Amino acid sequence: MAAQRSTLQRRLPPPALGWAWLAYSLLIGLAALYLGLTAVAEGNGSGAQLVVLTAMQAPGAAGGWGVVRGREWGRSAILAASLLNVIVFPPGTLISAYTGWTQLRTPPRARDKPSP
Repeated sequence: MAAQRSTLQRRLPPPALGWAWLAYSLLIGLAALYLGLTAVAEGNGSGAQLVVLTAMQAPGAAGGWGVVRGREWGRSAILAASLLNVIVFPPGTLISAYTGWTQLRTPPRARDKPSP
């Protein structure tokens, strides 16, 4: 059981990456929601785009929370969020690039093998 737990810990991203995704997603999501709802109330057509940007932040917030709590599904969620957030230049591009670099360096199956 101890060998299985150590391989799981090696596969999960560091909790700091989870906190970064959680803070980034909440900050961008709440700002976009506020701006989007304000634009919709004023009759501006760009409000719907900002509400969609808010919805794009849900996987990042959920994945960040999963990584912080040590859940295995958090890794998949932040990888999905990084694909969605590449277009949010520059903060989304930076955090997405770092997430991809840290999580895709080694294939997950190679990390799952117990060390001798």
